[in-house]
Amino acid sequence: MSLSKQFYYKNNRLQQLRGFCYAVQTGSMAKCAEKLGLSQSAITLQIQSLERDLETKLFKRNGKEIKLTEDGKEFYDYAIPVLQKMEALFENFANKKSKKHQNSISIGGNIVIFHILPKYIKKFEDLHPKVNFSIKNLTRPDAIERVKNGDLDMAIYSMRSNNIPSELDFIPIARHRPILLTHKDHPLAKKEKFSLGDIKKRNVHLMG
Repeated sequence: MSLSKQFYYKNNRLQQLRGFCYAVQTGSMAKCAEKLGLSQSAITLQIQSLERDLETKLFKRNGKEIKLTEDGKEFYDYAIPVLQKMEALFENFANKKSKKHQNSISIGGNIVIFHILPKYIKKFEDLHPKVNFSIKNLTRPDAIERVKNGDLDMAIYSMRSNNIPSELDFIPIARHRPILLTHKDHPLAKKEKFSLGDIKKRNVHLMG
C-alpha cells in the first residue's frame, strides 16, 4: 500500500489542521467543536485520522482532559503558521474581491469644505468613470476615528499639519485665510493688526 492511500483525510487537510490547532488552543475537544460549529465526534475523527496519517499520537488523553505529546508540540509549531496563512488567504481574497466590485470611495467632511470637493471629484471621475463617491457629513474627530478604523477612505477638513494623527497620511489640497467680519463701527474694524486675544475679548467670530 502506498503512503498516499493511508491519508484518510487527504482531501480535507485544512479541516484536520483546524480541528487539531483549535483543540490545542481551547484545551478541549468539546470547546473546539463548539468554536468550529461541529460535533465533538467530528473533531475526534479529524484528529484520529491526522494521528493515523502521521503515525504518531498528538494528544495524551485523560478523560475529557487533553495534553500534547512531544510529537504533538512539534507538529503544532509546524501547523499553526500554515493554518493562519490559509485562513488569512481566504479572508484577504474575499475582502479584496468585495472592495474591487464595490468601486466606491468614502469621504468624511463637513459643510465648510464641501464647496471645494466638486472640482477634485470631477477630475477623478474623468479618469475613473466607474467609481462612485460616498460623502458623509461628520464631525472632524468622528471622521478621523473612522479613517483610522478603515470605515472611511479619507477625511477632508481644515486642519493644521501638527494636529494630524501620526498614523495617517496628510496631503494639503487647499489653503485659506480666515476672515474677520465686523460692523464698520466695531472697534476692531479700525485696527490694522489684532490678536486672537482681541477677538476673544470682543466675542467676535472668525470665518474661514
